[in-house]
Amino acid sequence: MPKTPHIFLADDKGELALLRQGFADCGVTVDIHLVKDGEAALQQLMQGSSAFDLVVLDYYLPKKTGGEVVQGLIGEAFPSCPLVILTTALRPELRTKAINSGVRAILDKPSDLDGYNKLATNLLRLMELKS
Repeated sequence: MPKTPHIFLADDKGELALLRQGFADCGVTVDIHLVKDGEAALQQLMQGSSAFDLVVLDYYLPKKTGGEVVQGLIGEAFPSCPLVILTTALRPELRTKAINSGVRAILDKPSDLDGYNKLATNLLRLMELKS
């Protein structure tokens, strides 16, 4: 039996149920650790990200953006697992900066269950690519 993926999710909009359903529709049960702001995300990730198979940050978080969380991790405790930014709109120069900082992917934040099913599929692929 494959192990249950452990995902760190920083999102303040409360769409956790939709993401869980997206994974369930892919036939995968996941363990999701949720934080609701960028400061909490940075603090917890700096304490250790090795327990997670994937880190997913909404770009537009309260207190610190997903980009600021990534910048805070550089040279400190950058996750050994894939790191993903979710966004509804991000200027091209910020996308480039995030990718150059080590973010594995920048994905559009879904607005419906079909979108969350596609997001779950993309996140599962990223976890398979993990070194």
